[in-house]
Amino acid sequence: MAHIIWRAVVTVPAALGVPVSVACMAVGWPADNPMGFVIAPAILAVMALSGISILLLAGGLDQGGWALRAAMLTLGLSTLAYPCLMALAAAGIGGGRVFFAAGIGHWIPLTMVNLLPILAISTVTGRSRRTGIALLLLLATVAVLVPALGEESLALLGSVAWLGGFAIPVLASWPLVRGTGAETRRRAIICGLASVVPVVIIGFCMMLGAAEMALNIAGLGVSALMVGFSLCAAGTALLVRAATRRAASWLLSRRIILASLAGLLALVTLIAGIGVGLAVLASSGSAAALSAAVLTTAVVALGSALLHRWAARQIDPRDELESELAALGDASGHRQLALQQVLRKVTGDPGLQLVVRAGDGAWLDADGRQVTPVAGAVVLDGSEGRALAGCTTARARHRLAGLGDCSRLSAAAVLETSIEREAARADRAAIAERQRLSRDLHDGVQAHLLGIALNLQLSGQLLADPGARILVGETVGAMRQVVDQIRALGAGRVPAALASEGLGAALAQLVGPLDGVCQQGELHRRHPVEVETTAYFVACEAVANAVKHSGAQRIALTVEESPDSLVLTVSDDGSGGADLRLGAGLRGITERVAACGGLLTVRDGTPRGTVVEASLPSGMP
Repeated sequence: MAHIIWRAVVTVPAALGVPVSVACMAVGWPADNPMGFVIAPAILAVMALSGISILLLAGGLDQGGWALRAAMLTLGLSTLAYPCLMALAAAGIGGGRVFFAAGIGHWIPLTMVNLLPILAISTVTGRSRRTGIALLLLLATVAVLVPALGEESLALLGSVAWLGGFAIPVLASWPLVRGTGAETRRRAIICGLASVVPVVIIGFCMMLGAAEMALNIAGLGVSALMVGFSLCAAGTALLVRAATRRAASWLLSRRIILASLAGLLALVTLIAGIGVGLAVLASSGSAAALSAAVLTTAVVALGSALLHRWAARQIDPRDELESELAALGDASGHRQLALQQVLRKVTGDPGLQLVVRAGDGAWLDADGRQVTPVAGAVVLDGSEGRALAGCTTARARHRLAGLGDCSRLSAAAVLETSIEREAARADRAAIAERQRLSRDLHDGVQAHLLGIALNLQLSGQLLADPGARILVGETVGAMRQVVDQIRALGAGRVPAALASEGLGAALAQLVGPLDGVCQQGELHRRHPVEVETTAYFVACEAVANAVKHSGAQRIALTVEESPDSLVLTVSDDGSGGADLRLGAGLRGITERVAACGGLLTVRDGTPRGTVVEASLPSGMP
């Protein structure tokens, strides 16, 4: 409802402006009139149409507070009223009041042209520029009041205030571009473009003033000034509406933004060069004027080129992608899916598929499935070639190809997918190893231990000494507990002591029944479950290998902890020669340690034997 009312507020004066403008222009503009110059009806019509178009653009505002709407409405009304007031004053209608209003009729629209970019970028970025707005209004007020005092000594102050007001929108708008991203950044740059329009207006005015002095073209200069003023006011309104409109606009495309900026900067450069040349021509002659024009053009062109280059970097599509990724927040665990989502949004291709190559050479989609890349897929990471985007439209392919090397954006997704692939492979290897171990234990050690326990139990029944029978019974019970632990290990379950009491208790229970095995070092805190479990399985495998293969007489199991790591070392005095490349057991625990983020090393001991060391990351709980 509020939007409908606002449309009515701006549409009614726009509709009434047509007959009112026609009536004012029909009054006639005498050659000898109080204004001192003549403007053709066609020029007045252009000015009136500019005001009407600004009002219609104001009706399309769907963002921004009352200040932005009021400024746009005021700009439209004042731009529409300005030619009408001048026509009435030229015809002598309305007396001194109308003449005075026509004389300062440019003040309100030019102030609004300066104010609109500041209000627009505040709306786009959400960061207020109250100081800039207050300073602008103060300078505009000083510029219009000081000349009214009639003091020639204050004329310079009024001119400085007037020129300073045109610099404020640029200074208030462009610094806010750097703190934005993605579409917001493009909208902010559009506001920055709107802030350059007042500079074009004032530069054009100064150039025409210099032309009047040097070439004596007063009548043509006034007409050109009025057309330039009207078109610049309408252009500012168009840019502000595009920047603040909720829906996407063709003006927000990177190509249009850079082309518009290039055009505005070219105008500024041209106006500055011609204006300075004409000013020098009026006072010093043609040779000095040409030199001054060339030098000014070169300096302004250099500054314009640097500004254009900076703006191009600010709306670099890669920066846009990075900003969109940052807006998603922490995407850990889903980086490939997040990048695919952003690529789809930026390219407008909902069917785009991002595939990355894992360390083993397999291509994986965002769901972790192994796929074959589509023909014509775009390489995102340059020479690496580990991230491909398969597009469904030629437009999306063309836009992605224009991004160049996006390694800094795709690297995290490729690394995460490779780690997940390796972790899954390690889990599969661990499962296969547990199954092998379970079969071996079931067919060998478990059966052997159960046989010994049965023999002990039968033998104990033949003993006459009650104490001996109790000792045999306890031994049989302990052996059955060992069998249960072996079964748990074979099934991939951790011992109850590891789950309830921690790694230290589980290791003590592991080495307790074994002769020649000693445990060194103490653990003073619990570590993450995956760290303790991995360390326990490393100890089991290393101790088992030392007992079975090395012929060791002494085995030492050492644990050391620090605030950020846990180091488990199993050393023996056996024959040595262990190799990570040989034996499924060592390969399995190597992959398990790697999946936990740690490192397993196997080396020969000094002077003999083998040392197995696992370093696992373990932050403070």
